[in-house]
Amino acid sequence: MPDIIMTSNSPGELSSWVRVTSQALLARQADLRLHVALVPCPYATGREMDYAGELPGLTSVLAPRETLRLLLGLPGFRPSRQAVVVFLGGELWQAGRLAHLWGVPGLAYSVRPSRQARAFERVAVPGPELVAPLVARGVAPERIVCVGDLMVDGVSLPESREDARQVLGLAIDRPVLGLFPGSRSVHLRAALPPFLRVAEKLASSHPEFQFLLALSPFVSLAAAQQALDHPIDLGLERSSGRFGRRSLRTRAGLEVVVTQGRPHQSMGALDLALTIPGTNTAELACAGCPMVLVLSNRAPLPRGGPGGLLDLMPLGAWKEQLRLREYLRFPHGVAQPNLRAGRKLVPEVVLQDSLEPLISVLEELARDSERRARLSRELRALMGAPGAGERLAGQILEILGLPLVKQYA
Repeated sequence: MPDIIMTSNSPGELSSWVRVTSQALLARQADLRLHVALVPCPYATGREMDYAGELPGLTSVLAPRETLRLLLGLPGFRPSRQAVVVFLGGELWQAGRLAHLWGVPGLAYSVRPSRQARAFERVAVPGPELVAPLVARGVAPERIVCVGDLMVDGVSLPESREDARQVLGLAIDRPVLGLFPGSRSVHLRAALPPFLRVAEKLASSHPEFQFLLALSPFVSLAAAQQALDHPIDLGLERSSGRFGRRSLRTRAGLEVVVTQGRPHQSMGALDLALTIPGTNTAELACAGCPMVLVLSNRAPLPRGGPGGLLDLMPLGAWKEQLRLREYLRFPHGVAQPNLRAGRKLVPEVVLQDSLEPLISVLEELARDSERRARLSRELRALMGAPGAGERLAGQILEILGLPLVKQYA
């Protein structure tokens, strides 16, 4: 039986790319063994094994330490001769090395140009804008195929905003601001306390607002409470609070509705979202949810690899300048829809020592319903139509030389 080994490393990729791809593969060809090889990542949440183990249809999940042994050339898991390694997160070289060690073909789903993509027999990309940059980095054009954005397939929205709000316990006739502070401990500790202070300030001047804290499926209530109890000091105002079963009461007495593990239902309920960089910016865009992205040069960008290791080093003020310099390398910002659009479609605010610039941008968007509606339409159009999972599955099966015995549902 053929083996398909998908490398991945983080919450965003597992809950979107891996989930969508495995569902599409099994819908088209039932006789497969699907494996996830989790790669070492400094920003892993520690819950990736549990989450991957709950994905339907997987034959096995390799822990990061097991994958590391394989990368070092030590004995361990070995697929059958009819196999393919699929890059769905982590570092491209990791998937490329596994394919080389096992002597099997590799396919990379690449969302940014890299010379490392040359090691793969086929490179799938979300859109045609990535073809020329990959060719410029030495990838043969005949190896590149556009499949669309896997995020679009992964976002399943409720039938209506009213339905979503009823399920979440929100008032139907009041605007909702969603808070998305990230899924990793270091980002949660940096973002959640200032986010709550922003909510308190907005509530005092705009009492019509209600607030929804959307916790990732990789974040427990205990971890979120710990982030509030032990925050990272960014030199910004921050708040704290105590979690109840479905809500959080802040230090100033603001009630915030809390939802856990249902990000797409949350997105369907919102008028506006406040978020840090990461996969959720693409998911919010797929949902057509207007957003404001916030950064601080004292807070790490959500990333893995060498950059993630750098964020863990005690470099003091040097690290702050390196982070700011890295951000300024991206003229259109770091939100995924902005990178795709090649312009700052979504507002990005870099905070120094005050929350007021962020609050000003949020208030401006909150007042302008026409701008939010226009932004929603642009985001949906930018991310494209569904079907990427089906197309990627077709490419994987083609590499394996397998017939299609089922139609994608």
